[in-house]
Amino acid sequence: MNVCKNSMLEILKSLHSENEPLVWATTELREYNFEGADLSGIDLRWVNFEGANLSRANLRGANLVGANLYGAILSEANLSEANLFGVDLHSAILYGTDFSGANLLGAKMQSTLLEQANLSRANLVKVCLWNANLKDAHLCNADLRGSDLAAARFINANLINAKLDGADLKSTDLSSADLRGASFEGAKLIFTILNGANLDGANLRWADLTGADLRNTQLRGVRLGKTDLSVANLDEVILEDIDLDMG
Repeated sequence: MNVCKNSMLEILKSLHSENEPLVWATTELREYNFEGADLSGIDLRWVNFEGANLSRANLRGANLVGANLYGAILSEANLSEANLFGVDLHSAILYGTDFSGANLLGAKMQSTLLEQANLSRANLVKVCLWNANLKDAHLCNADLRGSDLAAARFINANLINAKLDGADLKSTDLSSADLRGASFEGAKLIFTILNGANLDGANLRWADLTGADLRNTQLRGVRLGKTDLSVANLDEVILEDIDLDMG
């Protein structure tokens, strides 16, 4: 359904100014067209945006706690510094979307398209990104501790200094990813593809890399204390100045 952007925005802003966020519990905005709309800083808690078109919309600093964005289109939208705690983004199209500095704690993001998305400095703790496509995405300094990243694709992604401690990366594709300084302490990297990745200075203590593909991987200065590399493929790996501290 397509609506007049100006009239809908006036309604949203008037409700916000009247401090009545509970109206969103019963408001249905499914499949509405908000392409290019300015919703920055607005309180949109629990709003139902299922299947809505929010491509190129400005949602910077918006409060979207508990919102339903299942299957929504947010390509090239600006969600920087937004609060997306517990949001449902299952199967959403997020190509080139800006989530820099956003709070996505506990978000459902399985099977999402996040190619070239900016998730730098984002809080992605305990997020479900199962089977998501993050090719060429930017996750520098992102916090993904305890997240479900199984079967996701991070091909050529930037995860410099990202925190992935305790994350599930089983069968995840990190081919050619930049993982310098990233922390995978206690993470599950079983049958993970790391072919051509740069892990210089990364922390892999207590990580399980059983059956992982580490061909052509750079591992200079990496921490490998109590790391499980059973049946991992280490062909053409560059190993220099390894820290094997078992403490």
